[in-house]
Amino acid sequence: MRVATAFISHTTIDTRGMAYALRVGVARVLDKLAITPVHCRVLLDGTLVAPRAFTHQETIIGGDERELLIALASIAAKTRRDTHMEALAHRFPTYGFDIHKGYGTPAHYAALRRFGPSSIHRMSFLPE
Repeated sequence: MRVATAFISHTTIDTRGMAYALRVGVARVLDKLAITPVHCRVLLDGTLVAPRAFTHQETIIGGDERELLIALASIAAKTRRDTHMEALAHRFPTYGFDIHKGYGTPAHYAALRRFGPSSIHRMSFLPE
């Protein structure tokens, strides 16, 4: 089995939105896997969609609970993101990314209040 993930920049998410970022991410992953669109079946979670060329795609609400492959893809993506956040913790040690992985925990919000957002924070996700 081959696995691929893609990161979308905080700038893209802030300027174009999460829906756009997710579409780009799906397209990048499929491109990395070098899959011929008409020769594969693509299973997607939630509201995700693959590029139109992938005619055999199915989006499944709650897919990570209903399809093993979607659950495994979700784990792979989360693990890769967590590893990326641990690496960012070295560049931005005051935020505790190695502990909360950038999720909206009380510790993360406390660091934001104390230090303000870093250059990698998604401004559209910051609390008012």
